Amino acid sequence: TQLPQASAQDGAHRDFCLSGCTAAEYPPDGQRDRLSAGTWRRCLPVCRTRLARAVGVPLGEGPQLACALARAYGGVVVLKGPVTYVAEGDRFFEMGRGTSALAKAGTGDVLAGMVGALLAQGLSAFDAAALGATLHALAGRAAEERLGSISVTADDLPLSIPRAIELLRAGA
Repeated sequence: TQLPQASAQDGAHRDFCLSGCTAAEYPPDGQRDRLSAGTWRRCLPVCRTRLARAVGVPLGEGPQLACALARAYGGVVVLKGPVTYVAEGDRFFEMGRGTSALAKAGTGDVLAGMVGALLAQGLSAFDAAALGATLHALAGRAAEERLGSISVTADDLPLSIPRAIELLRAGA
C-alpha cells in the first residue's frame, strides 16, 4: 500500500513552514504548561540506522520504518538521516535537505530543542517535527556554507536558524 506523503517542495508545506516561523514567540495564555503536561513524550527524534538494526527493517525503507515506530510508540517519530522522515501513524513527511555537516555529535539535540520550542508555541507534534526538521537541515546547510562541512559543530546551528528561516521564505 502507498503511504500518504508530503514533499518538502510542496507549496502547502512551504506555506505551513512559513506560518510556523511567524508564530508567537511564547505560547498563548493557558498553554504555558503544555510541555510539562507530557506533550514532549509524543515526539521521538531517532537515528534511523540504529533503529532499522534494532527492529529488523531494511534501512532503505525509511517511510515504513518511521510509520511502524510511530504506531508502536503512539507518537511522532523523526527518523534522521540524509533523508529525514517524520511519521505519525501511517502519515509521513519526507525531507531530503540533510547534509553531512549534521552528522556530528549534538546536532540531534539541537533538532530536539527546535522541535520542543515549536511545540511550546502551540504546533502539533507532527507539524513541529516537520518544521523543526526542515529548519534544522537548512540551518545545517547555512552553517556548512559559512564554515565548511567538516568544521560545523552543534553549537553553530542555533546561530544559523535566522538564515534557515530566510532560506525557507525564499523557497529554498
